[in-house]
Amino acid sequence: MPDAVAFARKWLGFEPDDRQAEVLLSESKRGILNCTGQWGKSTVAAAKAVHRAFTRPKCLVIVASPSHRQSAEFVRKAAGMVQMLGITPRGDGANDISIELPNKSRIVGLPGVEGTVRGFSAVSLMLIDEASRVHDLMYQALRPMLARPVDPIFAVTTLG
Repeated sequence: MPDAVAFARKWLGFEPDDRQAEVLLSESKRGILNCTGQWGKSTVAAAKAVHRAFTRPKCLVIVASPSHRQSAEFVRKAAGMVQMLGITPRGDGANDISIELPNKSRIVGLPGVEGTVRGFSAVSLMLIDEASRVHDLMYQALRPMLARPVDPIFAVTTLG
């Protein structure tokens, strides 16, 4: 399997700079991206999500953000990348904001409503977009999903 940087270059047509490559290759359990506007946080996070879903069958990638619209925009960006792989993006049939790949991996976007995000387990990768805008109750509802990972988790928290 290609590493995330080689994958981004070859399959997604994305040439990450040195810092973006560092994020893509990171195996840290947690990460925070606090970068300037238009640095490419969403692109890097979407590339990391698509790489994880494409290279690990039956994995679950969760994307949380302050709003339904924001999560949908992130999953839309990921869907564009999935199309570059020659795969027609399709929903998973259970979640409004989702993509299921032929290998049964899923990318699921969650709205910023704490009461509706529970119920996911065996999360392989969690991304919290605009984390500084996510309410504390939402963050507390997401944390249990990280308790029993099936493989290393990189919870990318983008601050804006």
